[in-house]
Amino acid sequence: YAFVDFGDAFTVRDPTGEPNKSAIVTSITRGNPATVYTVDTMRHGLSEGDYVVFREVEGMPELNDGVPRKVLATNPYSFTLEVDTSAWGEHTTGGLAEQVKVPTSVAFASLADRLVAPVPADDPAGMITPDAGKVGRPEQLHLAFEGLEAYRREHGALPPLRDAAAADAVVAATKAFLASTAGKPGALAVEVEEGVARTLALTAAVELPALSAFFGGVVAQEVVKFTGKFSPLRQWLYLDAFEVLPTAADLPASEFAPAGGRYDHVIGLVGRTAQARIAGQRAFVVGAGALGCEFLKNLAMAGVGTAGAGRVTVTDMDRIEVSNLNRQFLFRSKNVGHPKSVTAAAAAQAMNGDLRVEALEVPVGEDTEGTFNDEFWGGLDVVINALDNFEARTYV
Repeated sequence: YAFVDFGDAFTVRDPTGEPNKSAIVTSITRGNPATVYTVDTMRHGLSEGDYVVFREVEGMPELNDGVPRKVLATNPYSFTLEVDTSAWGEHTTGGLAEQVKVPTSVAFASLADRLVAPVPADDPAGMITPDAGKVGRPEQLHLAFEGLEAYRREHGALPPLRDAAAADAVVAATKAFLASTAGKPGALAVEVEEGVARTLALTAAVELPALSAFFGGVVAQEVVKFTGKFSPLRQWLYLDAFEVLPTAADLPASEFAPAGGRYDHVIGLVGRTAQARIAGQRAFVVGAGALGCEFLKNLAMAGVGTAGAGRVTVTDMDRIEVSNLNRQFLFRSKNVGHPKSVTAAAAAQAMNGDLRVEALEVPVGEDTEGTFNDEFWGGLDVVINALDNFEARTYV
C-alpha cells in the first residue's frame, strides 16, 4: 500500500501535466448554465472540472474578461459552463476557448486520523479502488494491514511464511482493530473478511517482484507531485495480486519451502513447480524502449528464462539517444549511440547472471518473416508487446 499526506493545505498548480487545450467556438447559448458549441471537426478535449478563458467572442463581450470559468460537463463538441448568460446579448460569431490551469488547495488528513477513518463522510476520496472487480477489497486490506502491524509490534517481526497459527493471530488482531474503531467518526462499517487477512498474513514475509516494482513507481511519482504538478493520491492506495496464488490446500508444504536461492520469495508465493515453469518460459519482448526495459527487468527478477529450455529474446532496431536516458532506466550516458536491445539485454543479465537472453536488431513485420518465421513463433510461450507504434503492435 501507499499513503500520501502533503499537509493541511497543499496547492496543486497543474493537476494533469498536459498541455493546455483550445477550441474554436461556433455558438454559445443564453442560460444558466450556458452551453458552448465548438467546431464539429475536432474534439475540444476538455474534461469536467477544467477551467477556460475566452477571447474574441462577439455578441457576448462579457466572456472576454479573462476570468477562468469552470467546465461543468462535456460532450465531444460542446461543454456547459459555470456562468449565467441569460441577461447577456446573443452570441453572434467567433470566439476561442482556451484552457487554463487554476491552482487548487487540497487538504490532507494525518496518518493517525486516516488509520481510524480511512474514508470519512466529508472526504469520500480518501481511498482509491484500483480494481473494479474487487470493490470493497481496499477497505479489507486496510483492516488486515492493521492486524498485521499489531502482530509485528507484539512479535517483533512479520508472520513466518505460511504459518497457520500466526495467520490466526493476525485475523484476531484485525477483528480487534475494527472493534476498537466502532462508533468513531469515519470508521469502516464492515465485517472483517477473514480470507483477506489470512492470505495477507500467510504471504507477508515474501514479495512479488513485479508488484514491488509497481509500488516503487507509484511512490516515486508521489515524490515528484510534491512540486505541485500532477494530482496526489487521495490518500490510500491498496492493491493485491491474490489471484496469482495457488490454493495451498492442493499442494504439499514442501512446495513452498525455501530452496536457499534468489527465487525463494516467488517459491513462497506460487511453489517450486510453478517457479520451475517460470524459469523454463521462452519469452519474446518486442521493443527495448521504456516499456521493454521495465519488462526485461521484471523478467530477470522473476527468473524467467533461466533454466531448462527457457530463454528471453528481445529485438529493437533503434539506437540509444540522449533523450532516452530520462525514461529508460537500463541505459546510461556511455550507452548513447549503442543498440537498445543489446544494451538492455546486457543490463538485465547483469541483474541476474542466470538469465539467458538474446538481443536482436531486427524489426518485426512482413519484411522480416524470414527471421521471425513459423518455427520462431511456435517456439515461444509468451510474447510481450513493448512497441510505440500501432502498425507494429497490430502485426504482432
